[in-house]
Amino acid sequence: MQLFMSNLLSLDKTKMTVDSILDGSIALPSEPFCPADVLAAVKTMAKGSGKPGIAFEVESGATEMTLVGAPLQINLMLLNLVSNAAKFTTSGKLVLSSSVVQETATSVEIKFAVTDTGPGIPENKQQGILDLRSQTGSSESQSKGFGIGLNVTSNLAKIMGGALDVRSPVRDGKGSEFGFTLKLEKVKEAVAGVAAKEIGEQPVDTTFTVQSYSCSSFRSVVQL
Repeated sequence: MQLFMSNLLSLDKTKMTVDSILDGSIALPSEPFCPADVLAAVKTMAKGSGKPGIAFEVESGATEMTLVGAPLQINLMLLNLVSNAAKFTTSGKLVLSSSVVQETATSVEIKFAVTDTGPGIPENKQQGILDLRSQTGSSESQSKGFGIGLNVTSNLAKIMGGALDVRSPVRDGKGSEFGFTLKLEKVKEAVAGVAAKEIGEQPVDTTFTVQSYSCSSFRSVVQL
């Protein structure tokens, strides 16, 4: 929870409040970013909340791609998943990963996930964890550690056109993986003009001057 709250405070300048996320009224930005840099920033921000004896690994399958999306919000989602996984992991490791699910000439579907080596979650309990109605105001879910962080992450994933999912056990009857898959537009190189692509009801500008953005620039913006 401390990691979740500190990240919310760091994102206060974006006017991203919990209420606006939960009621779906938040307006998400469309900015160029590299998924690998988001993962690197999450690792940097999560260092202070790590437990002794637990390794933290990053596996990025989407390296130097420059995509269009909401990097600060994706950062928050992943920090929430890392914070949640750390609660239930007393030994072993946490793995933060991104992988390309599908790619076209104009877009990429990327799976972001956090995997732990904790005790795992029984199959008959998994859907209840993902059900927002069972988490909001549920004393049982709060007592087990599944609280507003997962709620926020699930809502943001839905707003971005994805969904939060869970897989457990991961290996040898233990471990859990929480993740979400997002379809992100590729940056289009342009010197002048605006090219917008309709996604649902919202026009998303995917035209940026590539020379003005580097894949390492996001890291300096998001660090506390």
